[in-house]
Amino acid sequence: MVVQKSWKVWTGLSIVVCTLFLMSGGPSFSAAEDRGEAKLEIGGKNITIDYGRPSIEGRGYKSMKESIPEGTLWRMGSNSTTTLETDGDLKFGDKTVPAGKYSLAGKKTADGWDLLVHPDFERRGSAVPEDGYTATIPLKVGEAKKEAELMTIRLREKEGKGMFALVWGDQKLSARFTVAD
Repeated sequence: MVVQKSWKVWTGLSIVVCTLFLMSGGPSFSAAEDRGEAKLEIGGKNITIDYGRPSIEGRGYKSMKESIPEGTLWRMGSNSTTTLETDGDLKFGDKTVPAGKYSLAGKKTADGWDLLVHPDFERRGSAVPEDGYTATIPLKVGEAKKEAELMTIRLREKEGKGMFALVWGDQKLSARFTVAD
């Protein structure tokens, strides 16, 4: 009788603990090392990109290396949405991204890739919006000088101009920009 009571107590306690664990969202598999951050101060303005860092071992990289149909949307990172935050207006050629916070995505084009800047920076999951973009910026496609096992975004300054570069495996996507006065 004591064994049966003890079993019921432990079973009940186990159910309560498991329920609380599941209600809390379970374990977080999105560790800090899975996130990257690129920062740049240029022209007195701060620019930050926060992004997930998928590996070249994943299916995303393999599908990017193969022929992807034109028009395919890519969430540009992993886990949480990739975001751009800037306190100055950015000019990519004739495209302007006003100061603010945005989500970033990519779109396969006939010539390579476009960088898509969207005002909904709180979106979750892998769904990429079809429209409503603040700017669509052509990216230069090239070969990386050094292969990156994890997707890496860099922001650099050269001669007063900024450079956005995404490196993943042996691929590099880049665009130059300036900070509007």
